[in-house]
Amino acid sequence: MFMKQLKFLMVALTLLMGISLTSCMGDSDPTVGGTFIMTTVSTYRYTFRFTNSEVNYVAANSSELMANTNLKLSTGDIVQIAWSYNSEEQPVTEATKEVKVQVSGIQNLSTSAECWSLEDDGAESGYQNATITKIGFINDYGMSDNNGIGFFDKNIIVIPVVFLAKSTDISKYNFTLIFDRSQAKAEDTEMALYLRYRTEEEKPSDVANIYKAFDISSALNDFEGLTDKKPTKIKIYAFESTKSGSNSLEDGKLSEPYEVEYKFDE
Repeated sequence: MFMKQLKFLMVALTLLMGISLTSCMGDSDPTVGGTFIMTTVSTYRYTFRFTNSEVNYVAANSSELMANTNLKLSTGDIVQIAWSYNSEEQPVTEATKEVKVQVSGIQNLSTSAECWSLEDDGAESGYQNATITKIGFINDYGMSDNNGIGFFDKNIIVIPVVFLAKSTDISKYNFTLIFDRSQAKAEDTEMALYLRYRTEEEKPSDVANIYKAFDISSALNDFEGLTDKKPTKIKIYAFESTKSGSNSLEDGKLSEPYEVEYKFDE
């Protein structure tokens, strides 16, 4: 079942901010682990880091992961990853540079997620042929702040998307954030982005929940070039379905903005 196979993606929304949260399995259990959002720093031995950290987390079962033909990783890709390790065998100190972890689940959040600056909002430029359901997993987790939208770092925004699908092949679902340069004004302090969705599937019926990680550095650079400042807030508009069970554009409308503050100075 599609939802069951993606269940590990939704373990902890608090990780969206790139928080290096670790969880102990019990006072006497030396196992440390959890589900995290990290960046891929090597695909020779699958190696990952938290944002603003120099510690490498190396998959002890890299060979097994590489044998998975459905998993495609490149350096710089943002992943949601579940791992654990024995803290008695590998005590972590301030001098630690590498931790070998057993990876039990991994999803590439950068797959089929792009950001472009255009002279329009992308609605008629081939980036959209279907609606999403909504942004955010608020009904499942009770979160309200930003609908679960967060930043991995100053250039990477992570968005939880709910949409209709019928396959576990995430490459079939293409999400694009569009910055419309033609709308930007010199006095703007808020940057608008439009989430566009494209799929080749016909009549999908399963409700899917997935995080997508977008590199918005080009949009930020263009916004700053047009306004001579960084944005204080980012507003995301999505074309959402107004009819349950449908992802047809005919049943969609542009959403109210989903807002998230941009608090990076440099």
